[in-house]
Amino acid sequence: MTRYWIAMALLALAVGGLFQAVARYQIPLLKMAGMIGLLLMGVVGNLALSHQQTDRGRRRVEAALKALEPDFIITDWAEGRGPAGAPEYLVVGPGGLAAVVLDPMPQSTWRRRAPKRLAAARDRARAAAEWVAATGAAAGVSVPPPLPVVVLTRRLVQPGEEDQGGVLVLNPEHLGDRLRQLAGPERLDPRERVRITRRLRQAADRQAAAGKGRPGAR
Repeated sequence: MTRYWIAMALLALAVGGLFQAVARYQIPLLKMAGMIGLLLMGVVGNLALSHQQTDRGRRRVEAALKALEPDFIITDWAEGRGPAGAPEYLVVGPGGLAAVVLDPMPQSTWRRRAPKRLAAARDRARAAAEWVAATGAAAGVSVPPPLPVVVLTRRLVQPGEEDQGGVLVLNPEHLGDRLRQLAGPERLDPRERVRITRRLRQAADRQAAAGKGRPGAR
């Protein structure tokens, strides 16, 4: 966020100087440059707001997942920490696994565009769940089919969107309650949860080392 505010401050100084020059010298070109500067300030301000909302949504997701511990084991592969194809968060609970991906679609997304973007997010969640299953199989771990989950961090889930095609679509405040359903009936005892998580993290690190992503899961 700091870089956005620095950019805004520099633009404000530049625009202020340009309009002072316009008032003194009455040069149309300087006025045009000042108007462009105002436009750039609007663009940077919008980027700053988008970044702030996305970051706040991610923190809400992480708080919801943190509240599930210690019965659930959370692996954080968000922001490029995991290999290509991995979910942003892997959840291993007593009743199974969940592959969680985030989508920062804004509330202002056009109605015609929102379904396409949501469909793409669902596809990404399904692909992440398939990655978990395939990676587990390659690592010699038999895992229950992971539940694909999309969390909208900037847009409210609309009626009819929550469960389509086997993919859950949630807001951060509902994530914890829905994932607690993975608490029972118990299919994975604590040792098995640890074993599955360890094997998947090791496999992810190997993929990252091979250049398919960046290591550093939390």
